[in-house]
Amino acid sequence: MFRLFVGIALPQEVRIRLSMLCSGLPGAKWIDAESMHLTLRFIGEVRGDLAEDIDAALQQVDAPAFDLLLTGIDCFESGGKPHTV
Repeated sequence: MFRLFVGIALPQEVRIRLSMLCSGLPGAKWIDAESMHLTLRFIGEVRGDLAEDIDAALQQVDAPAFDLLLTGIDCFESGGKPHTV
């Protein structure tokens, strides 16, 4: 089983700026700037053959670049405890 999501890689300068904000939350585990991305859709757990089909379909997506303005920060919670910023 594979845990899949659809995401957009962020430009290096954006990842660097975001990485400079990674502090001030006691107990937080921060990821490397190279792993930062914008999740568009969480797919979930899928079988290997289905993961390959999804990957092949997504490889066919051809969309123009676009501007994106980030204006805030929020988190995902589970059981009332934040787990992803």
